[in-house]
Amino acid sequence: MARNQLTLLLTLLDDVYYLPEWAECARRLWPEQLLVVDGGSRDGGPEFLASRTLPNLQIVHHPMEKVRWHYSAQLNYALRLVRNDWVLLLDADEVLWPPDRRLLDHAISRRGRRAVSLWLARLHLWPGDRTRLNWGENLDPQPRLWKRQAGIRWVNKVHNLQQLDGEILWWTAPRAELLEMPVILHRKLTAPYELRLARHRRWRKHWARASARAGIPIPKEMPDDYGPTLPLPRDMTDWRGKLMGKTPAPGQRTRL
Repeated sequence: MARNQLTLLLTLLDDVYYLPEWAECARRLWPEQLLVVDGGSRDGGPEFLASRTLPNLQIVHHPMEKVRWHYSAQLNYALRLVRNDWVLLLDADEVLWPPDRRLLDHAISRRGRRAVSLWLARLHLWPGDRTRLNWGENLDPQPRLWKRQAGIRWVNKVHNLQQLDGEILWWTAPRAELLEMPVILHRKLTAPYELRLARHRRWRKHWARASARAGIPIPKEMPDDYGPTLPLPRDMTDWRGKLMGKTPAPGQRTRL
């Protein structure tokens, strides 16, 4: 199977807590370009990534103040630095499961030239690696794997959306296709409460005006009631242990 040239993209801002697992996921995917655009982290995140043996790592510092805390503008800036045909976007608090590059190559090759933007299902993890009933398997509207040459741009200040030729690309759009595997594990709510609270306060400070304009209210307190949850599927249990276990040599394939 042909190996597609891939850029793994991360826009980073004070998320070092999540980076060990993100970095190991990136190592296993072994992209031709590992592009990290840092918006001004103060917790040592860029330094942590630089200290790891990561493939084709490129760290670019572009303070978020330059784009007025506009994350879509930060993503569009990062896209200008992408060198490869395909772009995979994973936030710091996300990992691809399983982190198997062959699955991505197969998905791209099977769709051929008509593929523009591919959508990955996302599971929102709660404490204890449980996913919330009727919400944890969220149909994340933004495609995470897309063709750079398609001319896709990002819009909206708060909840970023992909736009192509004036059309918002949702997972139901003709040019955005669903992938069954792999999936994205979103780990935001598995962080310690103090960290979540600190991030929430920063969010309120920088995004109150943008949220008002977007019509998305910011809650006054972090929710403690997680509601009904379900355990992860059996093949995803102990994903941390499997991911952070023995690291394969460059180019070596391992079955997870």
